Amino acid sequence: MTAIIGRSLTRGYRGTVRSCGTSAFEACQLRGTKRSCGNYGFETYEPAADKLGTSFVVVALFWGYKLRHIANERDYLIRTIAFEASGEMEIGKVAVAYAVLNRKKRGRWGDTIKAVVTSPGQFEPWMTQRKAIEGLSPDDSRYQSAAIIADAVLSGQTPDPTAGATHFLNQIIVRARRGGSLPSWASGEGRPIGRHVFYSPDEGDRSPQQATLSFGRLVMSNVPFL
Repeated sequence: MTAIIGRSLTRGYRGTVRSCGTSAFEACQLRGTKRSCGNYGFETYEPAADKLGTSFVVVALFWGYKLRHIANERDYLIRTIAFEASGEMEIGKVAVAYAVLNRKKRGRWGDTIKAVVTSPGQFEPWMTQRKAIEGLSPDDSRYQSAAIIADAVLSGQTPDPTAGATHFLNQIIVRARRGGSLPSWASGEGRPIGRHVFYSPDEGDRSPQQATLSFGRLVMSNVPFL
């Protein structure tokens, strides 16, 4: 005699199930991996691993990490724009944002936006105003304004006005603090955008001058490239 046991009794098992009925099943004894009921019996198996469920968890964790990383990168770019390009017109903010991304592409200052903007001796606000930068609320108008620029740049909706520049400075401020001179990496023509002039120094340039990025202020000079 063969009967199918109800789902609640067979959940977690695979294979052919043989039983002499629910009442007889209740009297069955577990013997290893087989249960018997008089002259009848059925084989049982250990619950199979839910591969689909496991895969879903792995994928969910992966994308959770990716989304957090993307949000974190966006946040660092927004805060950098808000402080490094404070007072600039939109084009000036876009230019600063692209200088950050261009540095990330080069990989010389780090392979993430966070690593690039917090690289020692590079972006002045992160060296002298870090507490204020990190404390800027997303509800602040400065943050929200910079977020619009960051999103346009990160999505590629706005082209790079710097033509790939990785360095920039305010020439008036820098000349005043350096006695009229500029860092060697700023010896070229440059591309004026707002109050900054953007440069694309040769990758092979290992000038002892620091690749200083500043808005309205000169950052440390005569510091070797990192």
